[in-house]
Amino acid sequence: MKNKDLATCPRPADFSFNQLVVLEWLLGGQSGRRFVVDSGLSQKLFATTSVREDGKSEVIAWAGGFDRLEKLPDTDAARLRLATFREVDEAFGGRKPVDLQALVAAGLISRYRHPMQYLIGDKPSPPFFDDKVADIHIPGKWTYDSSYAEVSGDHVRIWWESKGAARLAALREKARVKRQGLTRRAVFGWEVQVRTSVPAELASLLPPGFTINLPTHRVTRPAFAATIIRETDKRFVVEDLAWINGSPDIGKVMGTGRARQVERQYLLIDRVTEADVARLVAFDTEYSNEIASIDDAVYAQLVPVFAERARRLAQKATQHSDMFAELLASMVKPAV
Repeated sequence: MKNKDLATCPRPADFSFNQLVVLEWLLGGQSGRRFVVDSGLSQKLFATTSVREDGKSEVIAWAGGFDRLEKLPDTDAARLRLATFREVDEAFGGRKPVDLQALVAAGLISRYRHPMQYLIGDKPSPPFFDDKVADIHIPGKWTYDSSYAEVSGDHVRIWWESKGAARLAALREKARVKRQGLTRRAVFGWEVQVRTSVPAELASLLPPGFTINLPTHRVTRPAFAATIIRETDKRFVVEDLAWINGSPDIGKVMGTGRARQVERQYLLIDRVTEADVARLVAFDTEYSNEIASIDDAVYAQLVPVFAERARRLAQKATQHSDMFAELLASMVKPAV
């Protein structure tokens, strides 16, 4: 593509939203170098920062999903990482690896594989993966199944400024309009136990480690409010989760990024307002308090009984120890 007229260059419509986001990010560095490394099923975006005394460049990396940017500590390095990867995180946080093959085939991105990935006789001429990362410092080692990808040259920026950027902007606007029409707030929930415990003033009367477990009481409770951004026949894709009761069952919420998934069966009510959520919270809180009051009355009756039992058993245990010792002593016979 390097020496072709722009009219013969790839059509922006040939690439997915995520592919264009990655290409935009690769072209966005004001200084240093940006590249993508695929290793097996994982994919990381790298940006070089400072140069070490040995001449190798330090890098910051982002893997998406379980490596959430908002969890970074408040340090200079973390702030640099947040600023560097913010655009891709906002575009597809919690993402799966992006397939770069279409960009490679179009000549927009060049990919370099580890030499051990090629069969004898099929190995192309250098550079290989090792050559591209020779000046990069990372803790540990690169894996043999790694591949390195970067923009193919200055012609890519020309293509991007004339065609690619406008295509991505149009896709973003289309997604915004669609999301504006589809997104709405909803409340999800399921049957859970209303948990109570022995009040502290009564718990002090019980022996250490002693607990009282009342029969469980389970009802359907609102678990969280969230914004629905997409849906399928089986699941909702949601963002901005706000847990309602104090014991969330996170196992029913799938995913680790900003966008999570929850099965349709857990939808309690769709298209709610903040006032609706507040009413549900108030109802759930009032009901939980009523159950706690009922159980507190039961504990008030049971604890003295169990406390008296524990006192008497402790007394009997002491008597048993003394009486048992006397019984054994009375059976001792002289040696023959």
